[in-house]
This record gives sequence, structure tokens and C-alpha cells, in this order.
Amino acid sequence: KALSPAAQARLVAFADVAAGKIGQPLYGRRVLPYTQIGTPFVTCVALDRTGGAFEANLTSVAPDPASLGRDYFPLI
Repeated sequence: KALSPAAQARLVAFADVAAGKIGQPLYGRRVLPYTQIGTPFVTCVALDRTGGAFEANLTSVAPDPASLGRDYFPLI
């Protein structure tokens, strides 16, 4: 909802780690397993708040090393 209409038009899908959310619609887009996303992507998870779990997931879907501003963009 906070994205501009132009940004909303570029949005392809959402990604999540929660199995119950996978495949469900969210704001007219589908929710994919995080393992199926590519770069670049926007993340709504704050870094350093998941005990390293998010960072581990990040390195599994982005080039090593994942680069802020190239591979992912935090939206917090």
C-alpha cells in the first residue's frame, strides 16, 4: 500500500518463509517461497533482528557476497 503506483506495477510477487503463506494471494500478488526469488529484491525484514536467520536466507538466494543496493534493498 505504501508503494507508489509505478512501483506497484513493477512488483512481481511476495516471498516468505512461512509455509502457510506460500501460494496465498497478497495485495493481488502471489506469495512465493523465499528460495524461488531472484535478485534484485526488496526486503521488509530488518537486518540484525532475526538471530542471523534472515542473513542466512539472504546468502542462499543472492550472489556471495550479497550486496546492499545491488542485490537487495531494505524497506523498513
